[in-house]
Amino acid sequence: MYIRSWSGKRARSSGLAKRLKSGGLSEVLIGEGGGGEELGGHIFRDGVMAGDFGSRRFVLGGGKEMMDSMKTVEALSPLRKDNGPLFTKISFSGKSFNADAGKAAEAALNSLVMRLESRGSVGITEIDFGAVTDGQRDDVALEVLMALSRALATSRSIVHIDLGNNSLGENGLMACGKLLLDKPNLRRLYLNNNGLNEDAARFLKQTYRGTLKFEILHFQNNLLESAGAVQLSHIINASPALEELVVSSCRIGRVGAMALGQALRSKKKLVYLDVSDNIFGEEGGETLAVALRDQTKLRVVNLRETSLRDRGISGVADALEASSAVLEVLDLSANEATSKSCSAIAECVRKSKKLRSLLLDENAIGSRGALTVVQALSPDTHPDLEVVSLAANGISGATAEDICRICMALPKLTRLELDANRIDPKDVQILLDLCGGRLGDMGDNVPRVDGEQSSANTMSDVSSRLDNSKISTTAIVADNSEESRDELLNSARSIKDELLSVKQELSSYSRIKAEEFSSLQQSRAESESSEQRRSAGSMRRSLNTRSMASEPVIEKKMDALSTGRSVFVATVSNVLIIIFLVSLVVAIQLTSENCFYIRPV
Repeated sequence: MYIRSWSGKRARSSGLAKRLKSGGLSEVLIGEGGGGEELGGHIFRDGVMAGDFGSRRFVLGGGKEMMDSMKTVEALSPLRKDNGPLFTKISFSGKSFNADAGKAAEAALNSLVMRLESRGSVGITEIDFGAVTDGQRDDVALEVLMALSRALATSRSIVHIDLGNNSLGENGLMACGKLLLDKPNLRRLYLNNNGLNEDAARFLKQTYRGTLKFEILHFQNNLLESAGAVQLSHIINASPALEELVVSSCRIGRVGAMALGQALRSKKKLVYLDVSDNIFGEEGGETLAVALRDQTKLRVVNLRETSLRDRGISGVADALEASSAVLEVLDLSANEATSKSCSAIAECVRKSKKLRSLLLDENAIGSRGALTVVQALSPDTHPDLEVVSLAANGISGATAEDICRICMALPKLTRLELDANRIDPKDVQILLDLCGGRLGDMGDNVPRVDGEQSSANTMSDVSSRLDNSKISTTAIVADNSEESRDELLNSARSIKDELLSVKQELSSYSRIKAEEFSSLQQSRAESESSEQRRSAGSMRRSLNTRSMASEPVIEKKMDALSTGRSVFVATVSNVLIIIFLVSLVVAIQLTSENCFYIRPV
């Protein structure tokens, strides 16, 4: 027999069940070592408590496992015992049921539901069926989901449903219809990682009508796209009590972002918002900013990798500053921000005195922008700040030192991220001395080469621009909508601007070299003309004498110029090839059935 307290520790005990008081949380764990119950915050084995001791949780423990009929009957036996505990919270998460196992689970749940009803209990309140069809064929998965749903069709007391990681899709969601329908008290719904598309979102909209009681909605890692987000926005709009919304990694574009922003404008209780890893764009960010301006209870805002750029980020930062929200976590990473938006970020940060985590990595704010933001921090105004991330922002070593000195004064700071910047190895050691163990890994810095040229008219600079040119766009799976075409056109314009910039530099270089070549030819012609005006004998003597001295010099210059022209011609050819290929790709994608973006090189 073992006991596990809430801290996870185990200890031996005997006769514990007799000493435990009723009324606490009860949980049965079925897994390695058999079943167990939890009362008053402890788990114990060997012994079943009779009677209703309040809210009890039944968990199939022991990690991931494929369940057949025999295993299921044995594992779920506590649910069928006439004098067994009246469990109100059920978790089968991580156990994958085949068709026969699904039927056995349905029978066990039916038995529990009938016992709860016969004793006048509150009924089942929480269901966790996460990954219960993992690894099963589609037809088997649908059969299992329908069996589990049938058993709980009449359980109107359910407030919590987790169906995550089942690859449901529209058909799987419909198979769970009896579980989802007629649940007037449902407050928490988790549908993460299920491949849900527009049709699945439409099914949910049709399932949940009127004013809803949702407090938590999770839709992470689905295929909603903008069309699905528009359907989902109806549910959000009808949920005045919504406190937590996660719609990350759902391929939502500008139109979907605007729909979500409009739906959130009427929400006044939102505490946690995660819409990261989507393609909102600047317009989507501005619409979202309008909604954030009225969110007075917000604590966590995650807008990582949403393509907001400077305009969208400035709008969001201004909105958060204007609201009276007490932010604890602000993530604006990977949004293609530059130093232009850093003043707005700094003002937002300066006001957020309860901030615990500030994440701005993978942008392009540079040394000036990073210092602008960090100078808004101080020990007096940010005593709780624990994490600051400015990795991958093009920050120099000297600025990094200033950042370290400011951040090390923060009393609770545990981690400062400055990796993947332009910091020399010698400066890295200085930073380590300043920050000690609070500085994150620094193994991925790209120091600036000593004596690096800044001129745009040198061949080395043009070559460097070509080698280092990166087109920063977010890959999406487009849906042939007008929005997708707009996004692709924006990307094409960005590519065009990048290449035109390089073309201008090459043209400038070409003019310089052409002038040098023309000047050299003119000098040679003038030299020959001057010699012809002299007498034949003097001309021959002069020509012989001067040719011996000047010809090697002239030939050497001509050779160097010829080499330069060859390099230039090759470079121009490469640029023309790039322009042709990019134009070809854009043309093909604009006319193809499925558009897509070019991923960064």
